[in-house]
Amino acid sequence: MKNYILAALITFICGNLQAQSKFGILTFTPPSNWSVGKQKDAIVLESNNKESVCRISIFASEPVVINSEIQFLKILRSKTGSTANFDNNPTSVKRSVLNNNICFGIKGSNGNATVYFYSYTNSNQTFFIQLNTNNKECLLEFNNFWKSFLIESGEEENSQPTLTRRKKASAAAPAAPAPAM
Repeated sequence: MKNYILAALITFICGNLQAQSKFGILTFTPPSNWSVGKQKDAIVLESNNKESVCRISIFASEPVVINSEIQFLKILRSKTGSTANFDNNPTSVKRSVLNNNICFGIKGSNGNATVYFYSYTNSNQTFFIQLNTNNKECLLEFNNFWKSFLIESGEEENSQPTLTRRKKASAAAPAAPAPAM
């Protein structure tokens, strides 16, 4: 009986480790049954449900600290270009601090889809995420995806990231994409 429990535990642990992906300062678990690809400086995750729009782009970590709404809006334009419409007023940006990470988020639109754009900054790097969607199920998937985030702390004492140096993202996302569509 002990051998079966040990085998099941090892299988469970290995399965969870294989499901995780690392990209810059972010370690995450892609949603099951989603396609994962790479475009330029981003990893793109897309729902296999072809009847709706549900796409997540994770942009590469950059050695920059985003600590103001104005900085966030400047980078927003460089990442999203003119394809999405966002309010350029700094008061439309939501800011929060989660586990010593500075987070910014904003909601915009792109044709028939809603666009959410976020930044996460540890003490010395920032990564960015964009969600394009037109349905509530995608928002639920995204919030579950968000719960898998492990973000490196940015501390310099050890160049090798470890589980103790990474911090799990809060279950509550900044500017959480939970509004009714």
